[in-house]
Amino acid sequence: MPQLIVPLRPGIFGSPVSYFLPTLLLLTAFLYWPALHGPFVFDDFAPTNLPALGDYSGIRNWATLKLYLAQAHAGPTGRPVAMLSFLLNANNWPAESFPFKLTNLLLHLVNGALLYAVLQQLLRLREESGKATIIALAAATWWLIHPMFVSTVLYVVQRMAMLPVTFALLGFLAYLHGRRLLPALRGYIWMTAGAGIATGLATLSKENGALLPLLLLITELIWCKPNTEIQPDRRWLALVLGLPVVAVISYLLRKVFSAAADYSIRPFTLEERLLTEARIVCEYLWRLFFPRLHGSGLFHDGYPISTGLLAPPTTLAALLVIAALLISGWLLRRRFPLYSLAVFFFFAAHLVESTVIRLELYYEHRNYLPALFLFLPAAAAMVKFCQVRQAYALLPLTLLALLTGITLQRTQTWKDEPTLLMTWAMENPSSVRAQIYGVLALQNQLRHQEAYALLLQGLKHHPKAFSLNLYAISYECVLYLDSRPRLATLQTLLAKSEFDFHDYAMFSNALRNIHDGRCQNIPPTTIYPLLDQLESNRAFEKHPGSKRLVAHWRGEFLLADGKPEQALEEFLRSQKILPDLEAGMMQVSLLASSKHYDKALNLLSMLEQLRQKGRGIEPGLDYEREMERVQALLLDDLSNT
Repeated sequence: MPQLIVPLRPGIFGSPVSYFLPTLLLLTAFLYWPALHGPFVFDDFAPTNLPALGDYSGIRNWATLKLYLAQAHAGPTGRPVAMLSFLLNANNWPAESFPFKLTNLLLHLVNGALLYAVLQQLLRLREESGKATIIALAAATWWLIHPMFVSTVLYVVQRMAMLPVTFALLGFLAYLHGRRLLPALRGYIWMTAGAGIATGLATLSKENGALLPLLLLITELIWCKPNTEIQPDRRWLALVLGLPVVAVISYLLRKVFSAAADYSIRPFTLEERLLTEARIVCEYLWRLFFPRLHGSGLFHDGYPISTGLLAPPTTLAALLVIAALLISGWLLRRRFPLYSLAVFFFFAAHLVESTVIRLELYYEHRNYLPALFLFLPAAAAMVKFCQVRQAYALLPLTLLALLTGITLQRTQTWKDEPTLLMTWAMENPSSVRAQIYGVLALQNQLRHQEAYALLLQGLKHHPKAFSLNLYAISYECVLYLDSRPRLATLQTLLAKSEFDFHDYAMFSNALRNIHDGRCQNIPPTTIYPLLDQLESNRAFEKHPGSKRLVAHWRGEFLLADGKPEQALEEFLRSQKILPDLEAGMMQVSLLASSKHYDKALNLLSMLEQLRQKGRGIEPGLDYEREMERVQALLLDDLSNT
């Protein structure tokens, strides 16, 4: 079994550093501890993430466990390993955030210890043991307490980004252990297990885990091969590492050919994404070496898209920087192999999330894996400086103090939801989402005037933001302000802008305010032209689920206006657009609660036909028995009228 943590020896500072790693882990725990009682946020609440723990009345047995894993749609693989890890903290929902965040922190600490072990074993291929230990500690420290990863550790669902790193580092340890045993067969067994099993587990945690064979191959060719006499068999390298690399590249190339369809739901094309990601990756690099106090976190939806090499001009500059790094990394691979290893590892680890797949543009957690080896060259340089003159020891100490201070400042904002959301709203004025969540934080504290003022501030930056205008009209209705100008803006946006499907809840709230007569000088019937405009929006041609929802809304409002026949027509139309028995049963309930039992029975009959055809069914629910029960109740109510 590979040795995970090699005992430390007296270092270049002249004093024993045997307890530095445990002290570092305790320091990291201290920095994060105040935020562990902080809130769940955003995608934590996505139906297929943490709330899925409460589906089927909790995870109680094998049957409910299989259903829980079957509904996972976080990525192409379903990420079952990450989903299973949430069961360490709860088997039902809602749940307390502390156990989830504590597990994330412990996982981060484990990753830091594993990273130290991997770096030390790599460095000992060239450096003497004591120096390798110090460099490994410095680089692992830099990564472990880096403020960029605060949002990764404290955002519970990003355990999906952390687990691939755990398995990747374990894979590296097994690979390096096996390499020391070559040419014995057991050496190849260890290396194959490290590459194969770890890649499988990492990929089933998140898809970028599939890059482990590429990262091992880069490390082998740049660092291991020039420094060891015994080399792995080339056929083994081609089969165990080369073939998975070809598979990943083939998958990414297929994404290029399907880009026209894939990118239809994004406000950018494949070409624009690649150009923008060049700037973003350069910004990642800059922020990793020069972290900032403000403007970080989860909200980067306002990041400007590159529409050409000179739009903005920094696009071309970013491409030149990346080309220079890659070319210099290749040319200096023998003279400065640590530099080459850091460069190629960083860019290779970004291949899945920062190239052709139609993900959103900017997230800090995407650097959790790529930054593993990034600080090695700088750490080695600092150690060399300290050997020349001990006064240079102030440099790593200053860096440690700086990283500690910024990380502590960031973790403080995660202690409670209002502080977190308001901080992000103030620090990210270009982010529409940050402004919306800031408004929500103020709204939950009943600070409505301040919430409206924040909305107006956001609209100065984004006058055509549909979300902000929706929130603004709702607030103008609640605060008894004239909302006619806002209504005109909304009608223009509905006609000319592509609707963002994250805006459903806000649009529904605005419609209800208008329908219920809360908006001054706007007749309740205005909702119907708005729904017509929304349904004619070009984005709806690509989203049948959205068209179904609009038909449902229209039916709901018609029913409230005393037009049950037209309401039934809309409910039936919604099921023809996209069958959904759960939504259909709610429509039956709405008709029945308005005492239109005959129409509820008509709709139920259609739903029964859909059930028999297996359409619109959610796995694990017994629709047949429920429909029989509802039908009996409706017939009984109808006979008593």
